[in-house]
Amino acid sequence: MGLLQPTSGTAAICGHDAQRDGLQVKRLAGYVPESGAVFDVLTGWEYLMMVGALHGLAEEEVRMVEQLMVLVRETVPTVRCLFAVLKS
Repeated sequence: MGLLQPTSGTAAICGHDAQRDGLQVKRLAGYVPESGAVFDVLTGWEYLMMVGALHGLAEEEVRMVEQLMVLVRETVPTVRCLFAVLKS
């Protein structure tokens, strides 16, 4: 479910195994990584890597997300335009 693998035992939320069904458990538990106290200690890149790892992304995939974010920032002036691009 998180960055560390358990050494023993199991955990379940609403019948979902925390290790096997991590994403569903996070949804059910209302997990929001943006609310943590990491903003004061992590760089932007470290934060992207952490969130990517929580979602099972490799570093190369996180770099692709970073490049997409830069492209969006440089080329899409408003959220309305972003949604129009995503729908097309």
